[in-house]
Amino acid sequence: MHAKAPGRPVRVAGKAIRSVRPADVATGLLAQETRHTRKRGAVIVETRDFVKEVARRLGADERRAEGLVFAVFQTLQDRLPENEARDLEAQLPTGLKRLWRAEDRHSRPVEKLHATDFVGRVRQWAGLPDDAEALRAVHAVFGTLQHALGSPTGMEGEAWDVLSVLPKDLKRIWLEAAAHPR
Repeated sequence: MHAKAPGRPVRVAGKAIRSVRPADVATGLLAQETRHTRKRGAVIVETRDFVKEVARRLGADERRAEGLVFAVFQTLQDRLPENEARDLEAQLPTGLKRLWRAEDRHSRPVEKLHATDFVGRVRQWAGLPDDAEALRAVHAVFGTLQHALGSPTGMEGEAWDVLSVLPKDLKRIWLEAAAHPR
């Protein structure tokens, strides 16, 4: 099932396309990654481990998890101010940066998405059957992202910076993801 790219084409391998299967984009981008490990305090972040953790939290295979990471990342990037999106990207390992940057979003206005719209956008991007599944995906990716940022509660360091720019209803989802690591 193809998910329409909301409002603008996605650039894959230098070509603009309007329809994308997130798992195909994600798999192609992460396949280019060389093994990349980075220490940040006691946290070791590796892209494959990130995807495996999302897959574990969802009870899904890794290919599906990659697609869901892509969908949540693109939607989160739409919601964050450009400077915060850049700061978050700087904290990601190379492979996840590729997922984050899959669509050129520089000099774009922030989309004031609230929780319902955010979850609906993830459902649309990922081709999920309903909002409940999309919310599970958002929780899994948010929780794994917080862990990768070295934030056990979603309120430390860069995770705090992300939390601070979200509307109240998305803050609740961000904090739920930290409180219920599953």
